[in-house]
Amino acid sequence: MVRVYYYDNTDADPREPHVAEGEPELSFDDLAKTGVLYWRHDVSSESAYLATVDAICAERSYKNRDVITVSPTKLPNYEEKIKSFFDEHLHEDEEIRFILDGSGYFDVRDKADRWIRIALDAGDMIVLPAGIYHRFTLDSNNYIKAMRLFKDDPKWTPLSRKLKATDNVPSRAEYLAAIASAEPAEAEMAEAPAETAGDDETAESKKRPADEPATKAAAPKKAKTTAAAAEVKTEA
Repeated sequence: MVRVYYYDNTDADPREPHVAEGEPELSFDDLAKTGVLYWRHDVSSESAYLATVDAICAERSYKNRDVITVSPTKLPNYEEKIKSFFDEHLHEDEEIRFILDGSGYFDVRDKADRWIRIALDAGDMIVLPAGIYHRFTLDSNNYIKAMRLFKDDPKWTPLSRKLKATDNVPSRAEYLAAIASAEPAEAEMAEAPAETAGDDETAESKKRPADEPATKAAAPKKAKTTAAAAEVKTEA
């Protein structure tokens, strides 16, 4: 199950947890403020999640998918590749990962430019918006298998933050504008009176279904895609 918290910025191996001491655990609402979407799916069998994944693909216009395995035995030049994945960068398209097996970390920048670490394992699905600065690494188990969902011709070239020009690409400006425009709505929600659960309805009973996005996005409509999964081992 996903865990979200502030990264401690120490020099230890990035594959260590890096939990910032003295900081509270972060919530799905905190994650939503960065524009990141999250779902949790049953991965006990392909039939358990396929219809839901197909529905998300239809809702968000993902027409293709593949499966990537990242491990020392599956990925050539493993240690060098892991270092390259951990370089802070952005993409000009959404980055979608559905973890089928194993575990790893995505780090994303919040509005204050602090690193938020998202610890993912089997069943977690995450969507990183275009233009968000982020990085990826495995944990100490050194193994992850993930489905990648994408449109016809995804723009996944990593644009490193080390290059000053990256701050000026259109996707970065669009991302910052989207995050800023969400702030008034969040403030309005914060001012609304809290709903009180009745005697027969506790707050726990009002939790969202497992396949409903835990972050702010419309629930997907039911549909199917025809894209077939293919095993690749080139890029996380």
